[in-house]
Amino acid sequence: MPDVPRAAAPGPHDPREGEREDLGRHRKGLLQRLREILFRNQLTSIGTVLTGAILLMAVFAPFLATHDPLRTNVRNRLQPPSAEHWMGTDDAGRDIYSRAIFGSRVSVRVGYSVVVLTTVFGLAIGVAAGYYRWLDGILMRTMDALMAFPSIFLAIAILAALGPAESNVIWALSVTLTPGTARIVRGVVLSLKERDFIAAARGLGARDLRILRRHVVPNSLAPLIVQSTFVLGVAILSEAGLSFVGAGIQPPTPSWGNMLADAKRYLFVAPWMSYFPGLFIVFGVLGLNLLGDGLRDAFDPRMRGG
Repeated sequence: MPDVPRAAAPGPHDPREGEREDLGRHRKGLLQRLREILFRNQLTSIGTVLTGAILLMAVFAPFLATHDPLRTNVRNRLQPPSAEHWMGTDDAGRDIYSRAIFGSRVSVRVGYSVVVLTTVFGLAIGVAAGYYRWLDGILMRTMDALMAFPSIFLAIAILAALGPAESNVIWALSVTLTPGTARIVRGVVLSLKERDFIAAARGLGARDLRILRRHVVPNSLAPLIVQSTFVLGVAILSEAGLSFVGAGIQPPTPSWGNMLADAKRYLFVAPWMSYFPGLFIVFGVLGLNLLGDGLRDAFDPRMRGG
């Protein structure tokens, strides 16, 4: 009689397999909710389009610009919008459209750099303060001290000490915006550490580093992503404000803020100098705020009903 192959005996259950399956289902559900929010909510779709347009404009600025943003031509100064200069020219005869397009590169560069630094430092400080009670007082009182100063004034003070360079603008804004992110992460961690699955992980002998890496940090990412969109909008607006008062990006490098600073002397003679950089700032920040609202709705369980 021929041998019948025997079924392999089931091996011991690996709890990590169940963990990975749960995590995979959670990610799929999260992406599905996010997709539904972005495509079913009209305002969030508008925010996504505006944000994507600003990002694409910054990436493809050399191909979208019609003139050299730094080239001056005094014979064409203060020209109104025309077929040659779509948004007119400034007081030095430079093409405003091309300068605004290249100004988006500065805003995107500064904004996303601030988001990265704020997210890294805010996550580290918030997790440490929320999980280790002995660090909470030290770290949070330091954050409170930073938040006691108006953010724009603190950024100006830092730039006055470091100098008005783009890298210094990034660090100054990161210092002023990190405390808000750290407080949000700390609140999430304080809630998470009292949950049953954290207690179960401790009971199974998991060390703090594994608990933080496998449970605490992944569950803190949703509010952190939402916060990042608002930080990006505030960073773009703050960079424009710092450049407007002369503490940020310095001419002749085009920035939406210093373009507005140049335009304030010609508000009644050449108002188009202020219209278009201002509209870029408005639409850029509005798009990020609408996108942030949609992400908040996607990640907040209380907004999923109905």
